[in-house]
Amino acid sequence: MEKSQSPRHRSLSVDAFSSTVVYDKSGETYLSIIWCNERLGAAYYEADTAILYLLSDMLESYPFDLTKQLLEEINPVTIISSAKQDDVFLNALHKCSSSVSHSSTKESSSHTDVFDDISEENLPVDKSIKLISSVEFRYDLGKRKLLDIDLPAIPYHYTETERYMYLASMISFDDVTSIRAASGLIWYLDKKYSCEKNDRNIAKKLFVSCIKTFTLKNMVYMDQLSYCNLQVFQKVNHPSAYKQTSREGLSLFEILNWTTTVLGNKLLKSWFYRPTYDDKILKKRLDVVSYFTNPINSGFAKTIKAHLRQVKNLCRVVATMRASKLSVTEWLDLLKTLQSALGISNACLHATSSSFPDEIPPLFKYIMKWADGEIVGVVSMICNVIDVSASKEINRFVVLRGVSDVIDNMLDTYATLPEVLGELAEQEVTNYTPYISVCQIVYMRRIGYLLFTPKNDAMKESKSYEIPGMEFVALSNETVYYKTPTTRKLDERFGDILEDVAYQELEISSQLQDAVAEHASCFLDIMQHTAELDCLLSFATAAVQFDYIRPEITQNRMLQVLGSRHPLQERLCSPFAPNDIQFGNEHGFLKILTGPNASGKSVFLKQVGIIVYMAHIGSFVPAEKATIATVSSIYTMIRNPGSLSTSLSSFAHDLVRMSSITKNPNRCSLILIDEFGKGTAMLDGVSLLSSCLLHMIVNTDMLPMIICSTHFQRLVQNLLSPSQIVRYQIMETYGNGVDMTYLYQLSDGVCDKSRAFHVARDAGIPSELIKRGEEVCKIIHLNASVQPFNRASSITCQKFFDKVAYLALFCNLKDTSSRKQLLQNVRETMLKVKMPLNG
Repeated sequence: MEKSQSPRHRSLSVDAFSSTVVYDKSGETYLSIIWCNERLGAAYYEADTAILYLLSDMLESYPFDLTKQLLEEINPVTIISSAKQDDVFLNALHKCSSSVSHSSTKESSSHTDVFDDISEENLPVDKSIKLISSVEFRYDLGKRKLLDIDLPAIPYHYTETERYMYLASMISFDDVTSIRAASGLIWYLDKKYSCEKNDRNIAKKLFVSCIKTFTLKNMVYMDQLSYCNLQVFQKVNHPSAYKQTSREGLSLFEILNWTTTVLGNKLLKSWFYRPTYDDKILKKRLDVVSYFTNPINSGFAKTIKAHLRQVKNLCRVVATMRASKLSVTEWLDLLKTLQSALGISNACLHATSSSFPDEIPPLFKYIMKWADGEIVGVVSMICNVIDVSASKEINRFVVLRGVSDVIDNMLDTYATLPEVLGELAEQEVTNYTPYISVCQIVYMRRIGYLLFTPKNDAMKESKSYEIPGMEFVALSNETVYYKTPTTRKLDERFGDILEDVAYQELEISSQLQDAVAEHASCFLDIMQHTAELDCLLSFATAAVQFDYIRPEITQNRMLQVLGSRHPLQERLCSPFAPNDIQFGNEHGFLKILTGPNASGKSVFLKQVGIIVYMAHIGSFVPAEKATIATVSSIYTMIRNPGSLSTSLSSFAHDLVRMSSITKNPNRCSLILIDEFGKGTAMLDGVSLLSSCLLHMIVNTDMLPMIICSTHFQRLVQNLLSPSQIVRYQIMETYGNGVDMTYLYQLSDGVCDKSRAFHVARDAGIPSELIKRGEEVCKIIHLNASVQPFNRASSITCQKFFDKVAYLALFCNLKDTSSRKQLLQNVRETMLKVKMPLNG
């Protein structure tokens, strides 16, 4: 796909293509951006170059760092989004837009300042942000609008399918969110230009000179098909049709994901969707993973993992803290998380106390500051106010003794109530002896004090519960409740004491919440760094579990991985045969991989891509030693998923894929091609493959690293000769044509046979069909005509031959008559099958 890395404004001058199209040379940039299902999609239009850029879909979540980076790099004058966009994202968009617009005069605020107020009524007014109907952001509408754009490079006579193939070579229609964003952008620009007129009083029309895909700065470009080919993610749906759920199957994410926190799992997934070639970021991650994998620090790693299990997601707590009152569960989650953060800080401080300062990763140095920071004060503040055990037991905010004298006095009074009420109940029995013989006075919350007594015989007979001097209140089963002068005095004296206590505790809770809310940015900082720590500890756990090593990241154009293994394949088969991966000036940059069918060529291609990808997310790699150059893009053409909606054949899909690869080759790309051209005639396929490969290696300064597996022998013999750049390698086998063993070892050389018939025999194809195939293959090599094959007659011939062989087995060759009889049978058999007789 035509791709731009680190987009920049260009001052390109292009004339109008018709009288109704006027090229806008204002230099303005219009950005359309939406966020849906935690995926960020964006498209922007440069007015001075008339180029439409589409962003590859990316995983995005709080605190929307990618959104801020996107706005900083593009710096649009107008931002278009959906009117039904999430309020939290819109607020972040406004804040980021404001900070970017003033970045020339003062520094932008940190990501923790983005969320000052997430309420909808407090959204800042920004004229540069336009909200349009969500209907204009439909995927099918966006796809239709992109296909209807009159690009100068597309001839007018192109059919719908041909236009789709051309556009698919520039952008990925799998980026659903970005296609939706482009739909809204095109609608807005069409409306904008239709309302304007040029100097000849003619309405302007949107003109697009080209469509490209772009990625953010320092991010490795990979499209959805590459993620699928390398099996980075693998969703497995629930077997029941009634449950629309899925889980992660056997994938790279599944074997590297050992996270224990929710935010750690989300951050790890975002790292997988955002591989980076920033060597500083990669070094920081690898340093922490190296520290964890050191056997000396195994106890430290276990301590950190134990503390991380207690870390909760505080993002919702912070949001609730600014909108309403925290529940007891949220208070306890906050306290538990802060205490775990202090535990992690102390563990880092203790573990690194014996290390040299240069050996301590910067992440640990930052976390160690928590032990002396505001977290200690917040934890102390909460622990000195909340009675944790009592609050957990009754699921209500309970204040510790000594915090409020008013509450303490009320609780002391409440503690003496049973004794007081018992004495008063005895007096009430004396006062109302003719009517009651026994009673109790109880305190009922929100009702007050009541006298209750069991029903006597008179009450049961008369069904009347009136007693002089008492006010009948309620009847419950065999118990009657009354208000008396004594209970009214108790109401006046003590009041609804528990409600008063709850009100006082609510006031203290509000004061504590206001005080704690001032440190919300600190909580978000804890979330960010504990999630990062969780991800790196996950990488370290996988590295120890599966015997991975630290790769050396370099800016030089080279790739040397000794004893490399496929991280997924080695879990399915044991032992796994490792192979070396070598690119560079001494080992070439274009590797033509040949070998018999089923010898492991496709697995090796994926193995190379996965190892390079793992290094660009900061993970250790499965190898004995690895030096890996940073790459800006990874292209794969390994497996075609197929689609009925595109109406393209399998070979057409391969052509679209190859077109997108050949448009963007550069010295920082890794390209993996598996048997291109097999979907068409051999001559056409080998011609296209050779021309594409030659195109990508003709410029030695922009030479990418390429691995191409193929069965085309003519490519080896005539079109691409071995050189310093081009090297041929083979997957070794051992044995003859009948019995063959796959060694899965990579070596220099060229395979002369595909061993297809051996693979067919292993697959269970009938031997007679394999034999016929071998005969036809020999005839074709001899340029002879192939006779039709009659399966019925072939079976009949075989029966005759079996009969003759049986007679020969029991023939007495010393007996003349027996020999004559055998020859006669042979002659008759040859006549029946119409074989020529010689002599």
